[in-house]
Amino acid sequence: MPDPGRGSGSQTGSGFPLGSGSPLAPGPEAAVWLATTPDGTELFLREWAPAPAATPRGSILLVHGLGEHSGRYRRLAGFLTEAGYRVRAYDHAGFGRSGGARGHIRRPLSLVDDLATVFEDFDAVVRGEDAAAPPPLVLGHSMGGCVVARALSGGRLHPTAAVLASPAVGQRAAGMQNAALRMAEFLPARLTAPNGLPKSALSHDPAVAAAMREDPFCHDRISAALAHFVFDEGERAVADAGRVPCPVLLLIASADRVIDPAGERRLAAALPAATTRVEEFPGAYHELFNEAEPTRAFALDALRGWLEGLK
Repeated sequence: MPDPGRGSGSQTGSGFPLGSGSPLAPGPEAAVWLATTPDGTELFLREWAPAPAATPRGSILLVHGLGEHSGRYRRLAGFLTEAGYRVRAYDHAGFGRSGGARGHIRRPLSLVDDLATVFEDFDAVVRGEDAAAPPPLVLGHSMGGCVVARALSGGRLHPTAAVLASPAVGQRAAGMQNAALRMAEFLPARLTAPNGLPKSALSHDPAVAAAMREDPFCHDRISAALAHFVFDEGERAVADAGRVPCPVLLLIASADRVIDPAGERRLAAALPAATTRVEEFPGAYHELFNEAEPTRAFALDALRGWLEGLK
């Protein structure tokens, strides 16, 4: 379903000041709006309310991956709202409907800064409505998992718990289509190149790749600065993983050809053992929550069980 266009709908509770554009009208699946970061970059945000029949369980912030946008998480958001969660998501700067040069980052840690800003705002909104509410959880996929892992290990984020789904951390010679990304590292910082990620390797369901190819809000650009972030900060996330302050569910796709699962296994070994749960799915491709059945059901069952076990 395409995103709604600009309209006269009202903002839905963000503490960000609105940018110069009008808010975006609520759509049938989520309320959507534009917000502005402290450095003036406009971010596109979405929020899904808990299902009316569900017992409220808390809130979750979704953080998307390379070349995509938050709208690709509607189905996962539906699963989480049925479980009683309030779900917020945003498009990274340079992706989807957010501002910024496509596939580029403004500063070495601007993705981490943006995540911290969005998370803190979401936390303030949730606590403003219920002072006893716990901080939101955070779920990051692929590059979004790298951003979340770096924010956690660097002390920038203090969620109730975190889910890292196929996080692009600890990437070395294999995986991440390194030929394309390593080439991007040697380009001038703002110059972008195709990211080389194979859409056919996202899922065993061919409809997933087809939908991404047709999605006007997806792109294949990556700058040298962003390539450096993936490799350098993803490695630091592994090195500092012992500092992660919250429970973590790490989901690994064993047959991933988009990133190298070896990096995720190194992360698994470095995270605090007492608060980390690792689930690896044999034969699975990169997008576990978009995989063909029954793998998708197994991944969602693992997520459900872990969420239900949180104190």
